[in-house]
Amino acid sequence: MSIMRKFLVLSGLILWASFAGAAQFQQHQYRVGEKFFYAFEDTEYNYQVSVNDKNERSMELSEIQEIRTDLKLSVIREKSGKTVRKMEIYNTQYKEGSTENYNQAEYRLLTTLIKNFPKVFSYTYEVEAAKNRVISDFAKFCAPYMNCSVGNFFYFKTLDIHTFESVIERMAGSLEPEKFRKIESSNPKISGGSFFNNSPAVTYNRTETMNGVPCAVFKYSTVGNRYVSEQFGVNLITDYGANIYVALEGKLAGMLIFGELHETVTGLNQGKPAYVVRMLTMRMRH
Repeated sequence: MSIMRKFLVLSGLILWASFAGAAQFQQHQYRVGEKFFYAFEDTEYNYQVSVNDKNERSMELSEIQEIRTDLKLSVIREKSGKTVRKMEIYNTQYKEGSTENYNQAEYRLLTTLIKNFPKVFSYTYEVEAAKNRVISDFAKFCAPYMNCSVGNFFYFKTLDIHTFESVIERMAGSLEPEKFRKIESSNPKISGGSFFNNSPAVTYNRTETMNGVPCAVFKYSTVGNRYVSEQFGVNLITDYGANIYVALEGKLAGMLIFGELHETVTGLNQGKPAYVVRMLTMRMRH
């Protein structure tokens, strides 16, 4: 597995790092005993890039990688009396294949692919948004399973479980439906290299009812972002956009109902041209 594919998590890190508040709705007020169930899936199409002597580029699909999992987010009170969020990731399955053998490949549980990987991968993190460090702590949670390529893929992809959650927690602001905001460029810290996030744009596109839930619908876009790592030998440009549906009222107010992200990555991976298309979704089940 290439280093470049491991680091397609950039989109998730940048979304939460650069959002400065963009919607008139309340953040969710977490209560002990609450439970929310989601489905998460990530698909990546990896292309082999060839450049001829006329500097003309051609691309051919070489491999598809997918991961999908079920999630349970609950609010619990620890023995110390502290209220925290608990994430449980279970039924996690992985599939990969070339264009020649993908149709014959099957999803396999990570418990069969990663040594000692638990049936339910769980961890807790802060309820209060200002104290939430789950994205930076996620590597610590995953460290025992990151000694193989599938374990690394699990870490870098499922980290985006917290992308939409983190964005929502930073959305409180004055942006109204059908309004637009341009966010300043930034250079957030990313392990192993540096990232330039090029002036993201967000619109509060509309309100819409999804699965019976009134939602605010946000669109997010940024192009020309760059990730450089001498350590891993990559120099990549990433363009991505996201649709985010957030509950406006009731017991689900402030919770993600549905999120989707689409990303393209180009550049050099260990000196070779690279091109990847990535799509992920996260949707509430109950």
